[in-house]
Amino acid sequence: MAPSHEIARPLHLQAGRAITAATNHQPATTITMSTRANERRRYPRVAANVPATYRSGDVVADGRVVNLSQSGLRLDCRPVDPVGTAAEVTLTLPGRPAPVPLAGSVVWSVEGAMGIELARSLPREQRAALADYIIQIAARMARD
Repeated sequence: MAPSHEIARPLHLQAGRAITAATNHQPATTITMSTRANERRRYPRVAANVPATYRSGDVVADGRVVNLSQSGLRLDCRPVDPVGTAAEVTLTLPGRPAPVPLAGSVVWSVEGAMGIELARSLPREQRAALADYIIQIAARMARD
């Protein structure tokens, strides 16, 4: 198959399955995402190190996203909010001209970190920015 430089939509990374993906900056790459037996996530996570700003009704905090998927992320920051809090996490993704705001809610919270489930109603542009970034990380992982 000849390399393609277009990104297929929609992107669905599934644990334990190989996918072929291309970004605007590199040819198609086949990526296999592994899973653990107790993994219950719909989409696999990828490790990340992305600056982010968290905002809710009571908290504004700068932090770092340390892993993410198409459905959620882990944000390391202080202070944290309780489970159920509606929030927005704005990511500063490498290569993007503007920050990417993502709406969601806190699904777990411990001292210094929170799990954020992303809203299913995210606009297509925000979902595409997230998918592009996940493809880039997964392609790097496949090369290493």
